[in-house]
Amino acid sequence: MKAALTVLLLSLELSGSAFAQPTGVSQQALTGGTAVSQAEEQRLGLVNVRTYTVATGAGVGCSGVLLTNVWALTAGHCLDSMTGRRTDITVTGVPGVYTADAIYKFGAWANDPAGPDLGLVRLSRPVPLDGSTNSFFTRLNRDDPTGKTSTVYGRSTGGYLSLTTRVSSVGGRTLQIEAGPVGETTAQGDSGGPVFVQNGGQSLLAGITSTTNGTAATIHNHEPWITVVARTFLDQSQPFGAADAYAEEVSAVPEGAPLTGPPVNQLRALGLAHWASAQRAAQVMCFNRGFIGGHFIPTTTRGEEFRFACIGRSGGAFYDATQADLDGSGWGFQDINSVNWAQGARAAAGVCQARVPGSVGGFMTGYMLRPPGASDQRMGIICINPSAGSFSDVDAELLPVAGRYDLNEVPWLSARADAAQFCRGFGYVGGFSNGHQSLEKRGITCIGRSDIILGGFPASVPAEVLSRRRALYAESEDAPLLAPPDAAIEVQLSFESCHDTVLLGSAGGCPVGPEYEIWSYDPATHRLLHVLSGRCVNISGARTDVEAEIILYPCVGSANEKWEIVRAPTDSPTSSIWTLKSEHSGLCLTAYRPSRQQGEIDVIRRAALLRQAPCDGRPAQRFTDVDADWYRRNGPN
Repeated sequence: MKAALTVLLLSLELSGSAFAQPTGVSQQALTGGTAVSQAEEQRLGLVNVRTYTVATGAGVGCSGVLLTNVWALTAGHCLDSMTGRRTDITVTGVPGVYTADAIYKFGAWANDPAGPDLGLVRLSRPVPLDGSTNSFFTRLNRDDPTGKTSTVYGRSTGGYLSLTTRVSSVGGRTLQIEAGPVGETTAQGDSGGPVFVQNGGQSLLAGITSTTNGTAATIHNHEPWITVVARTFLDQSQPFGAADAYAEEVSAVPEGAPLTGPPVNQLRALGLAHWASAQRAAQVMCFNRGFIGGHFIPTTTRGEEFRFACIGRSGGAFYDATQADLDGSGWGFQDINSVNWAQGARAAAGVCQARVPGSVGGFMTGYMLRPPGASDQRMGIICINPSAGSFSDVDAELLPVAGRYDLNEVPWLSARADAAQFCRGFGYVGGFSNGHQSLEKRGITCIGRSDIILGGFPASVPAEVLSRRRALYAESEDAPLLAPPDAAIEVQLSFESCHDTVLLGSAGGCPVGPEYEIWSYDPATHRLLHVLSGRCVNISGARTDVEAEIILYPCVGSANEKWEIVRAPTDSPTSSIWTLKSEHSGLCLTAYRPSRQQGEIDVIRRAALLRQAPCDGRPAQRFTDVDADWYRRNGPN
């Protein structure tokens, strides 16, 4: 019988009493493999992954593959036990060492051997390939690969080798590929190496090598997880993070499918689910990003039905509550899948108050370890620290639904939406009810001060940079730059339009107000930051053509989100005027006045759009943080 390499699905389920050994410690060699050229390594994005203890330098070397210039995929066990450790990535023929600034483990091999052996690595700076730092990407396999030709890559005991074979079958959660004619198998250092299949002349990533018998994580069942986690980056070193979830990710996590529905009905689908089921889905989404847990932040705003909040290790603590802990709160229960959300919230608040000093509130994760009534029961609770939130006794009249009715009768989603709306009014990203109520008051924990905790920004952005919030007024428009509703990505940025008509001799456009002071600039990274969402000002599609749209996008370190600020000439000794030049395209940010529509009269004023154009110093390329009438109203100081 031919030897076989077993390729494992991302949601890995191993059967039998013994687990195969990770290839990081295997002594078998990938014998007979074909040497891979430097050009092929760079074409495929093959990387060397080294995780080591900073103090001693001792560590382990693995294989890996770039997904983009700033994201790499490797085996989860290569990234285990990260405390005090560091992960570096190198590419043959590319100078420099590229250090990870975030690690997302889809199941940690050492801690959860029944979980998927997969790890996403986000790099602190992009790897330049083929003369570009933002154009590389690896295509992911989305279909059943049975019968397709496959090529396994691993750096083995030396340089990269390859083995071409065929996917023979898919059974359960494993797929089998035939070994080479002399029984070639994986070796030390092959862990994390990619398995590609061919489809229509394209190489698609189908698996990631894991164990000595050829077991590897494969892609097609969980491609949405990889895609959206990389797309909705959250900095796990922060106390708090929040992002828009995508339906494909929600439906891919356990119990997530019932939460989604037709696009016009997604919010209702979430509300029809039991609160504990929704909690478990959100918990997985946050845990997969390196956070201790999280929950959904519902809203009625279109396009944000699946916004979710995650709590980092510095923003809270996980507590494994016993039945005695729950009963001691005065609101104990035995089955989390049948208890009312308000009672569960009261129990979580009581446990956090008793067991986690200084906590401002908490929520159930939705998980319980044993069947209801078990003497050794455990239920997960996330307790919030003051660094991530605050508690308020809220006047009931301020809450449209939860303030008018008994919380025990209010749907969980309605109460959560009320809390989120209240907390947003005080500069927080969201919040939740603690289930407690009196005739005139309701208890709410708000999380994520938007001016302090910024989910999308790298941890390297200094706090003083984020605190220097400014408006950006285009001199030609006398109007401030806005972000799209809910800071949606890939929507063209535009300027406020404070007047419906253009009147000759009108004084000023939009007076300065805090609602417009939403931008900051990091001189260390040259990023122009939207402070409220943690996203960067970006050239759509990394285009270099004139009039390309300017958008918000998650900060990934690419050149098309970097801007050189130059002080422009001005006649006023008390004002500063800047131009902003792209380091990617060499063009300048420009306020574009849309063309007048057919039948539209000349005096109708339409909002200007932000695009890029050759740098020529025109008024549309000159920006300041005050409106034109500011000095008349306030004087030179």
